[in-house]
Amino acid sequence: MTRPSFNAGPSSPGVILHYTQETPVLVRGPVSGREYRFSRTDPDHAVDIRDSDALIRTGLFTPTRRG
Repeated sequence: MTRPSFNAGPSSPGVILHYTQETPVLVRGPVSGREYRFSRTDPDHAVDIRDSDALIRTGLFTPTRRG
């Protein structure tokens, strides 16, 4: 079972993003400033909904569902 990288509360709903690459990556959400770690072995994490569009636009992630 994959655990989210942060606990999204009511004021910051989360979106589960799936990392589509092989190499581990650490990204910072452009709005929240939160850091998110993804890897091939741990590809799914909840991210702040305010960061999700920018991260998806990188082409490294696909949305899966709301967290």
